Amino acid sequence: MQGVLLVLAFIAFAVLITVINRTGAKRFDTRWQEAADILDLEYERRGPELGRIHGELAGHRVEIDVEFRSSRWASGKDRYSRYRVFYDDLGLGLKLRRQKAWTKAIAAVAGDDLEVDDTEFDKAFLIGASDDAAIRAFLTPVRKDALLDLVGNYPDFVMQDDALSWITRGTKAEGSEMATHVQRLVAAVRRLNL
Repeated sequence: MQGVLLVLAFIAFAVLITVINRTGAKRFDTRWQEAADILDLEYERRGPELGRIHGELAGHRVEIDVEFRSSRWASGKDRYSRYRVFYDDLGLGLKLRRQKAWTKAIAAVAGDDLEVDDTEFDKAFLIGASDDAAIRAFLTPVRKDALLDLVGNYPDFVMQDDALSWITRGTKAEGSEMATHVQRLVAAVRRLNL
């Protein structure tokens, strides 16, 4: 009798997990489709709670997708939402990201941080490039101001030769919130005149 109850409990638990997973996947699809609709972009379902929003906005190719990263605290991988705005390749070998205490220490040892003779900007960013002079010429005062403004709202953004990207933990943002992030990143790219 106990064996039958154990089997029934297991079946009930499996059914409950299936219902929860389907409900979560449906909410994911609804939120991501809402963001795509707001932005007039395409939503592509790639599996349960996996998707991709893509298309063109204000003359720039944009994409939101799900990225998996190893968890520091547990086995397995965590889900992140990755937002990207693409532009013509700059050809500078650029990788610009926020300066953190540990990245500053590593860059100092490796000699990978380009200084651009602007104290506030140099404190805020770690800059890697293949052509120091070209990066200094590229980083006009207007572009520096735009990047400093952007890091205030999106501290973990990364700017590379062909894209501005921002990755945030989780995939449960509301559609309107996702659309706002994309619009802000596109506005930043336009302000950078890219």
